[in-house]
Amino acid sequence: MGTVLRSVVIDADEEVTIKFDNINGVPTEKRLIAAIAGLQRAARKTRSSSAASQSVSPLPAASPLQAASLPISAPLAQARTRSPITSSAGAGGVDRITEFALPTPSSYPNSITAGPDGNLWFTEQAAGQIGRITPSGRITEFTIPLPNSRPVDITAGPGKSVWFTFDHYIGSITTTGQVTKYSYNYLWVADGIAAAPDGTLWCGIASSNNIFRMTPNDLFTMLDLPEYKLRAHRITVGPDRKLWFTDPPGNAIGRITTAGNVRSWKLPHAGSGPSHITAGPDGKLWFTESEGNRIGCITIDGSIDEFNLPKSLSGPTGITVGPDGNLWFTAAEGNSIGRITIDGSITAFALPLAHSHPQDITAAPDGNLWFVEAMGNRIGCIIP
Repeated sequence: MGTVLRSVVIDADEEVTIKFDNINGVPTEKRLIAAIAGLQRAARKTRSSSAASQSVSPLPAASPLQAASLPISAPLAQARTRSPITSSAGAGGVDRITEFALPTPSSYPNSITAGPDGNLWFTEQAAGQIGRITPSGRITEFTIPLPNSRPVDITAGPGKSVWFTFDHYIGSITTTGQVTKYSYNYLWVADGIAAAPDGTLWCGIASSNNIFRMTPNDLFTMLDLPEYKLRAHRITVGPDRKLWFTDPPGNAIGRITTAGNVRSWKLPHAGSGPSHITAGPDGKLWFTESEGNRIGCITIDGSIDEFNLPKSLSGPTGITVGPDGNLWFTAAEGNSIGRITIDGSITAFALPLAHSHPQDITAAPDGNLWFVEAMGNRIGCIIP
């Protein structure tokens, strides 16, 4: 016998509650997380939009965000140095992957960034926490003092803080654990977040055709794009100082200027599921296609190239530039870390723990690539 679905409830705020019956002691939590991830991928496949090149004007005036300083979130446990698990990763110039188990079980780490303090900061979506790990493996977890916070994306930003999206808010956390939430008076769930060169923060919305811009003075402007059906999933700054984003429902890559001018380019293959995006060392934007099992790149003029991945690198998700000048990415379904050179040479490095489901990856000041393992409940690093 296994796990049986009991009910699915969607309330007025579009919050989803899924209940299971647990038969013969079979654990359900990881099954649930995997099921939700599968539903999200399926939903992306069902949506479509046409490529568009349009200019959009922001709302007439910026509105003040409602900022609320929350209590300093005491670490859930005293900061500790976790014993690393070291494993040979094989060929290609990389001979070691190190992993660190998280103190909170089944916390589902989802996104990771290098912080202003030289440490790595990450979201723990299922646990409602922000985590910090030093290059030596010392982990501290901070709970977000709001129920059902579910943090999603995270980035270094203004004020020497780390900024993240959670539930219907944007949040920031200082290196001492002071959390501030910023409400923009809408019920939409915040998604990807990125800091622009002018000090503004840009935030995508998971369930609507909008992008929010937040200024250092806590003012925001909503760019309303319903007629063009654009969805900003993950966002990055391009070499042209414009904001570039992936649009999974529209199967496209989009670009927006700080003035609100938007343009998008349809991907060559239908149902590619563009996921994460980063600025490459060659002046192009590089992105993952989680459903198409490809790595793509686009010039600032809109010329797209794609590279097919082997089965060992299926389900590409996070992507970043390494200190070696190559692109490094996670392969959630292939349970590997991938490397691709700018001319398309691909190498795979299998993770030691099966079914780890690596999600996001970032370059760190220590010269390594750090990544999160959503199902493995670990933080890992790989030497380039």
